[in-house]
Amino acid sequence: MVNNPTIILIMIHQSEFSIGNTVQVIDHDEHPSEWGTFVITDYRNNFYLLSGIDKSPCEVFWAMSNEICLVRLRSEN
Repeated sequence: MVNNPTIILIMIHQSEFSIGNTVQVIDHDEHPSEWGTFVITDYRNNFYLLSGIDKSPCEVFWAMSNEICLVRLRSEN
């Protein structure tokens, strides 16, 4: 039997993020599966600079901590 891991997205709100974290921007008008995925590239005065890594890799903008959630990829056997 071949072991095929499943990737599970765990979205967690947290007050502090780190540069390099993978996050999604919360959009209450969309299903979470439609949210864009970004990486945090800078932090200033409670704002995080996000760079797109999926649908819009050239998109860069600032977001507040309450507008994003951490995405952790976990494989489950």
